[in-house]
Amino acid sequence: MDRNCAEIVIECLAKAGVDHAFGIPSGKMMPLMKALSRQNRVRFIGVRHEQAGAMMATAATLGTGRLSCAFGELGPGGSNLVPGVANAFADNVPMIAITSGNATHLTGPDRGIMMDLDLVELYRPITKLSIRLTDGRRAPEVLRRAIREALSGRPGPVHVNIPADILASSYPYDPRTLSEAAFAPPPRLYPDPALIDAAARCLSGAERPLVIAGGGTVQSGASADLLRVAEMLGAAATATQMGIGSVPSDHPAFIGHGGIIGGAAVIEALEQADAVLAVGCRFSSWLWGADGPLVSPDARLVQIDTDAGALGRNTPVEVGIHADAKAALAELAMALDGHAARAATTGWRDALVRRHRTEIAEAETIEIIDDLPHPARYAEVLNQMLPADALVTYDGGHTTFWHNDRLSAPAPRTRFHMPGLALLGCGLPYALGLKATQPHRPVICTTGDGSVGFTIQELDTAVRYDLPVVVVVHNNAAWGVIRAGQQKSGFEFEADLSGTDYAAIARGFGCEGHLVSSEAEFRAALSKALASAKPSLIDCRTTFQGHPAMRYFGAAGAPRGADAALPY
Repeated sequence: MDRNCAEIVIECLAKAGVDHAFGIPSGKMMPLMKALSRQNRVRFIGVRHEQAGAMMATAATLGTGRLSCAFGELGPGGSNLVPGVANAFADNVPMIAITSGNATHLTGPDRGIMMDLDLVELYRPITKLSIRLTDGRRAPEVLRRAIREALSGRPGPVHVNIPADILASSYPYDPRTLSEAAFAPPPRLYPDPALIDAAARCLSGAERPLVIAGGGTVQSGASADLLRVAEMLGAAATATQMGIGSVPSDHPAFIGHGGIIGGAAVIEALEQADAVLAVGCRFSSWLWGADGPLVSPDARLVQIDTDAGALGRNTPVEVGIHADAKAALAELAMALDGHAARAATTGWRDALVRRHRTEIAEAETIEIIDDLPHPARYAEVLNQMLPADALVTYDGGHTTFWHNDRLSAPAPRTRFHMPGLALLGCGLPYALGLKATQPHRPVICTTGDGSVGFTIQELDTAVRYDLPVVVVVHNNAAWGVIRAGQQKSGFEFEADLSGTDYAAIARGFGCEGHLVSSEAEFRAALSKALASAKPSLIDCRTTFQGHPAMRYFGAAGAPRGADAALPY
């Protein structure tokens, strides 16, 4: 018996482990919406703007490790998904984006039909794979290929465009193409034993060893394996922004996280290490100085990655291992044991740990500025009051920096940046995606007053779907980083954002809204928000204060000769 194509699409997603989809129930998506309404395996959440749907899908994947999906209408609906999909691509996050299209006899080539747009070409630069389903009978094949592509090698988003007439039609399907096994994730990629042995010899006996956990450590579930290797080496340990939590903040080897904004100890470790083990880390500009990656050219670098192209791309490697992080680290630990690796005994690691902890303790001495709390103090209070199982998203330019080093990270998949594209406005949709997929955990979005304006309409989504997240807005009434740069260059233009009451906006959407301008008021408001069954927003009045590490961030990737324009 023939079956509807849209129903088959949803069935394929469900068999791949997709349990949440996000988007707007628009016209040419109607067959998919009808299919979603008739099943209970994939929950659909309707957003107020498609870009938020792609962001929510990204966060759902980051938080759970399971694929999620975002839907976009033909033309403007599909193009509205683009920022969120590009953000996932920049951070190597697998997700599925499905868009509709005009009926096949009305497009390809364009005939001037309303809302016609070649979404396949639009998505090519921001996805691992962008394809159009041209024969409804091939839906299982195309979905299977898309899902495998999203999860294999360097993970990332994929895009499937399906014309409206194909979505609405019925076709014969071979049941074998719809088996659970057909949609199983790809197996782990195991390393070459000779390279593991070479890595063990390279790392053994290092006097200043450093271990870096990137996003690949999280995706592989390899945190415990990484810590075991770090302990065997006596290494200092850090995590990139996508790897945060892989090295818990209370671990004795922890020297900070988030790359160069993690503090002086991280930068010193990168510059001084004589051996570096980088796991699922591509050495993006978050690990750079003014002239490129901060890793010393004399350091012996061992790099593990599922993306063969990442090995040695930004900094030369002594041993490059094309493999899954967990598989490679387990074998590396055994090899190190066989080499009787001695832990470093120089005290270098412990000195870095002390330096990091001293920097964090300095937050206690920061004073009130212009009668308002310093942004670090708001972050410090949040850290003190966070429930142990809380999930936190970081959004906004400068707000992200203060929360990065003041908030502890107890485990992977608990703190969420968007560092690749640095797309403002992700914080609230990320929080909603996390809350939708992990409803019993407290979820807090930290954001700036500029960034929250990009997606504040999704507070309506929070209310409609009963997603009681807490939004903490650092309101310095400006595009703070932009204003600082302009002032250093001797002018100020259109950077003012004063006069907006974000708490009142939240109340207008049916959320709880709190306006605070002191630590005591923030403590009281945060306590109420964490206990509330409703979404809450706390508008924290503060001032712009330059983060100490921002001078490194400003220099990384800056045009040569442009130092005068940098705000730090």
